[in-house]
Amino acid sequence: MPTPTPALRRTSRAWPGIAPTLAILFLGLAFAGVVLAALLDQTPVRDRGDQAGVAFGMPFAWLVQDQSAADPPYPSTAGVLSPWEHSTTVDVLPLLADLAIAGAPVAAAYLTYLAVRRRPE
Repeated sequence: MPTPTPALRRTSRAWPGIAPTLAILFLGLAFAGVVLAALLDQTPVRDRGDQAGVAFGMPFAWLVQDQSAADPPYPSTAGVLSPWEHSTTVDVLPLLADLAIAGAPVAAAYLTYLAVRRRPE
């Protein structure tokens, strides 16, 4: 029996659309990780002046809240509070930088998957 050509082998895969699906899944996981890291971030607050612009995000702060309405004992730590009660700003460039940093291992895993998938059998 003749061996199939590489083009025929590629089209006879069991899951032909898995690569784009995995790319979207991996990008979604990177975005979810960046947002979750910001939501779980704790920032030290020494006085009321620090509460006027509390920044969250790792490694770059991209989510900024004005928590000056809160009155915790000082020094304290602040986490993300309700955006309905505290004005919230999203800085896009630091968010994109965090996504690039979080997406690097995700992209490496995806490229490794593609390389292993395309390896001749």
